[in-house]
Amino acid sequence: MQETALIQPTVLYNLLNQFLHNPYISNRNFLLIFDVRSKEDYEESHIFTAKRLKKSEKGDFILPYENELPCKWNVVVYDGKTKTLEEHIQGDANIAAKFLFKCGSRRAVGVLRGGYELFSREYPFIRSRGTMILPRELEKHEPYPLEVISQFMYLATRKQANNNKMHRELGITAHVNCDLTEDPIYHACENVEKLSLCRKDLDDDFVAFLHEACDFLQQRRLEGRRVLIVSRHTINRNVSVAIAYLIKYGGISLKVSPSTPMIVGASEFELLTAF
Repeated sequence: MQETALIQPTVLYNLLNQFLHNPYISNRNFLLIFDVRSKEDYEESHIFTAKRLKKSEKGDFILPYENELPCKWNVVVYDGKTKTLEEHIQGDANIAAKFLFKCGSRRAVGVLRGGYELFSREYPFIRSRGTMILPRELEKHEPYPLEVISQFMYLATRKQANNNKMHRELGITAHVNCDLTEDPIYHACENVEKLSLCRKDLDDDFVAFLHEACDFLQQRRLEGRRVLIVSRHTINRNVSVAIAYLIKYGGISLKVSPSTPMIVGASEFELLTAF
């Protein structure tokens, strides 16, 4: 089994912002982030929810008390600027990742590409100085839109589309509204260009809208702008638009979709678990 894996900043950003009814990070077993920089650097600023992985006097890493590594779904470690997993480059992040895997991580430990320097440059609003976060703070955490293409395409709910602060921090200047009605909430953010679905007959018009939305997105990308694709729950129409764009302009094929038996099995499971 692979011990370590280099992960992109986008991956960690999306892990921090996964949600259903509550933020996934409110589940203490979902994500564990370790910062292996110096104490001074950590206290000055670190990634939200990250804990410092300390060293002994001999320079060896010390496993924190009550870490419960085998229970964690995702374990990520970062230093200042590690960019590779190559054996001859033994940065603190690589050493710490191997240490954590040997201590019981159930999956490969993620090493953040570019470390704190790159992540904080791309997502400065996810920095923190707090060394202790209470569970209720995590439950009240407001997730940011999920990032499909770095610094360009994001998936958002209605609530996120109405958040001016998130727009400023992410640099959003355009929306693709995939809801079937024009909700007043989408007009709360001024100076945002909009393309809206708002069709009564979805079956007849949705394919045409996909073409229109893809061209709209591509033009904004060429202009160097960032776009939110919005729907009520971020699980259906806006995801379809994002997939359509990746097919038309990213060369992605639907051959990567789940197999028919998997879909049938999931449908049967849903029926069995429905209340």
